[in-house]
Amino acid sequence: MHKLWIALFLLLATGLQAQQPAGFSAIKDEKGFRENFSKAGQGIQTIKSDFVQEKNLSLLEEKIVSKGQFFFKKEKKVRLEYSTPYKYLMVINGDDIAIQDDKKVNRMSAKSNKMFRQINEIIVDCLAGTALSNPNYQVQPFENKTQYALLLTPKSKTLREFFSTILVFVDRKDYTVARVDLNELSGDTTVMRFSQQVLNQPLPESTFVLKN
Repeated sequence: MHKLWIALFLLLATGLQAQQPAGFSAIKDEKGFRENFSKAGQGIQTIKSDFVQEKNLSLLEEKIVSKGQFFFKKEKKVRLEYSTPYKYLMVINGDDIAIQDDKKVNRMSAKSNKMFRQINEIIVDCLAGTALSNPNYQVQPFENKTQYALLLTPKSKTLREFFSTILVFVDRKDYTVARVDLNELSGDTTVMRFSQQVLNQPLPESTFVLKN
C-alpha cells in the first residue's frame, strides 16, 4: 500500500513529454492569459468535483481506473476521496498529511519531506492560479478553442528526480482545471479527469480533518 498512496499523491506532480500538446497551438495573447488565469484563481475559494483517475503502469497492459470526489479550499486544503474500486482517503491541511486505508489513519508532515512539500505546492498552484509564477518549474502555455494547456517542466532537483513534465488542461470559460496528464520518469503515467465542478460553495472545516 505504500506504493499505492505515493502514486495517488502524484496526481498533480507529473506530465507528458515536453512537446506541444496535440490539437493545441502557442497562445496568441500570453500576457492576457496570464493575467486572467491569475485573477480567476484568486477568485476560487473552494472546489468540489468528481474525478476519474487512469493509472498506466509500464509493467501492466490494463489500466487501473479509480473514481471518487475531490475537494479544495484555500489555503492549502485538499481532500481526495476514492470510492471505487476501493475506498481510500487522503487529506492535506497545510503541511499536515493524513491518509486513511482500511480504517487506519497514517499521518506525516510535508515539512519533513521536500518532495511532498513541492508536490503540495503544485496542487495549490494549479488550483489557485499561481502556477505560472512558481520558480520550481518552467511553464509553456498553449490553447485551442475550448481549453488552455499548461506544460510544466520541473526545475527543482527534487522533482526532476522523479518526474518529466506536468500537463494541466484548463477550461477557457472559467479557468478551472479539467484534466491533468501525468508521466513519471519510470514510464508510468496517470490521467486525472475532473467533472461536475462546483465552485465557491461552503465546505466545512471537518472535510479536511481525519480523526483516528
